[in-house]
Amino acid sequence: MLLFITAFMGLVYVYTGFRCLHFMASPMWMKIILGILLLPGIFDITAVLVWGAKMPLWVLHLLSWTGLTLIYLGMATFLLDVIRWIYHPIPWLTDGVVLVAIILAGLAIYHAKQLPVVHEITVRSSRLPENWQALKIVHLTDLHIGQGFDKGRLDKIIQQTNALKPDVIFITGDSIDQRVRTLGQEMKALTQLKAPVYMVLGNHEYYHGPEEWRQTFQKMGIPVLTNQAVILDNQGQKYVVGGADFGGWLKEEQVPNGLKKTFTGTDDTLPRLLLVHYPVVFDEAIKQNVLLQLSGHTHGGMTPPISWATALFNKGYVRGLYHKAGAHLYVSDGAGLWTGMPARLGSSNEIAVIHWVKE
Repeated sequence: MLLFITAFMGLVYVYTGFRCLHFMASPMWMKIILGILLLPGIFDITAVLVWGAKMPLWVLHLLSWTGLTLIYLGMATFLLDVIRWIYHPIPWLTDGVVLVAIILAGLAIYHAKQLPVVHEITVRSSRLPENWQALKIVHLTDLHIGQGFDKGRLDKIIQQTNALKPDVIFITGDSIDQRVRTLGQEMKALTQLKAPVYMVLGNHEYYHGPEEWRQTFQKMGIPVLTNQAVILDNQGQKYVVGGADFGGWLKEEQVPNGLKKTFTGTDDTLPRLLLVHYPVVFDEAIKQNVLLQLSGHTHGGMTPPISWATALFNKGYVRGLYHKAGAHLYVSDGAGLWTGMPARLGSSNEIAVIHWVKE
């Protein structure tokens, strides 16, 4: 996988060099400098995966900027080639496109570093019991504490969450980006949350020791639901919360049995809420009589053209609220981002407040 990613980014670099930088009206020395500056972008994701925990923050930001600029330039170069096919080459347009790509990459990375905004969503379901009282949920996902995002940021997110005074807090994975021995003490800040907390693991916990993290969160008093369900009380009305865990790499053939196992032994007359990192399981969750699914993983698509690929690999479930067959799915943009590609244009770091009400 790392070899494939590096090879792909290398091809983008060569393509933009020959089909974009080459046509610039700028002097040759400027083209050479741009080529040198963009070269580290080939190794952005690979370097972060292998050495990210040991890199200074400014190096991570530089790699992110060069990698993202390459992606933007690759898309822009294709559009420029279409224009050249129709018209003659326009050097000044090429220079402008390069400048815009550089600026947009910087803005996307700056935006990705901001504290999450609070998004309030009302989910109305006609299938909830008649005496159902509105439930106020805070949905946190994709905190990605450990590389670029530290305890100071986590403390601020906890303060934001507590100020919302939710009835319950659900965390749907990718809370960390390092192992327990490095990050365990920092993550104890989660014990300061002032509402019941339930969570599931995401793929990044599986990259950094899932069993250790599962035990660490459990010791904090935060139940980690692993293909199991609990019954919670909402002002006298009971409902089922299931947590599905599909490991570090989702295999679609495991989804039906995994979801069935999650809710085995629960009262199927009670409303069912599903916590799962991967939104793509929504269609199967409907078959298990789930009324509301909360997921993350996609980071809201982050930025075009990454958002287009994200939609393709997640059956179109990228960000926001979806309604299908009487059930709802909310895919949060996430409170943070993985350091390998911290970029946001068209999405934002968020804390989702979900009001689950009877229609």
